Amino acid sequence: MSLMLKGLEKQAYAGAAFNMVLALYVLVAHDWVFKHTYQAMFYASSYWPLGVLVLLVQLLDFLFLPGRLAQARRNIGTARPAWDKHRYATIMVVLGHFLISFLLMVVGFRAFGFHQDLAVALAGSLTVLKEMVLWLRVGYRMDQLKPLAGKTLLMADAGLLVYSALAYTLTWEPFAASGSIMPDWGHWTLFAMSLGIVVLVTTLFLLPLRIPWLVEEWSGRKAPGARVVLLLSFVWLIGVAVTPYFKGEVTMAAAMERKETVEQLFLEKQSLSRLPEALWEMQALRVLDLGQNQIDSISPQISRLVNLEILRLDHNPLKSLPKEIGQLPRLRQLDLRGTGVHPGTMRGMNLENVEVKW
Repeated sequence: MSLMLKGLEKQAYAGAAFNMVLALYVLVAHDWVFKHTYQAMFYASSYWPLGVLVLLVQLLDFLFLPGRLAQARRNIGTARPAWDKHRYATIMVVLGHFLISFLLMVVGFRAFGFHQDLAVALAGSLTVLKEMVLWLRVGYRMDQLKPLAGKTLLMADAGLLVYSALAYTLTWEPFAASGSIMPDWGHWTLFAMSLGIVVLVTTLFLLPLRIPWLVEEWSGRKAPGARVVLLLSFVWLIGVAVTPYFKGEVTMAAAMERKETVEQLFLEKQSLSRLPEALWEMQALRVLDLGQNQIDSISPQISRLVNLEILRLDHNPLKSLPKEIGQLPRLRQLDLRGTGVHPGTMRGMNLENVEVKW
């Protein structure tokens, strides 16, 4: 029994190590991977190396996950398994794994150049097949699956870590990077609620990436020291994972201090009627939020923001937009809700690939 507990403690530390390595990836390498893969996929006709990489990590997940779960089941010994103790939570984790695999598959087919509708259809079909075979294999053949050990176990952990890292980059980050809770700093109740929701959603997203370790951790048979290490590592991972929501600046003064590098600028609800010329010098901007101000015109100089992807102009007294907005090569979302801009005034602006919100 003491040997089994030591083994479980070791596995708990392994789960903490997974959290820490994934967080380290997010801190060190994630931005580079995100920028290059998304630039290649959205701003070129296709980028097949990314598609190949996505399919490869899906294969790694399919090959290694059953054996890694069998190893986890052996580690907990006679303890009640997680899927019995936390049945509903386990179902949610499995569904989350399906969603992550589906989103990854969509990205993969889009990288191969498939139209979005076709990519979604193919991704849905293959994901259903993959997940059904995977979980049927786990559910009905768990006792027959050979637990992993030695180098094979190390390879499985590495493969699942690569899958998790790419899943974070290509499925969670686009949602996190396209918004921010920073403008809520001045409204502490709203900020606390927003932050709570962000942390909850981030946690629900990360849990399916840690299924083998969850099986061991939810068994309840861990030494107190291992619990503390595991908790601290998970708090750190969650903290790192929500950092995209805090990127950017909320004042022009702060943005000007690093105008060559700032990527997100949130000037929502700041009673702006004019935009300073210095704004058009921030050519690294990817997200610009000017919503709920008193802006009645946009300068043609906006064409200088060549990296701009998301532009929010909602609830401003705008009647028209300069044709130069159609010259923004990377623009993919334009928010015009609550403005006086009508679709007819935007004909010929080359916005076919831009999601316009009215």
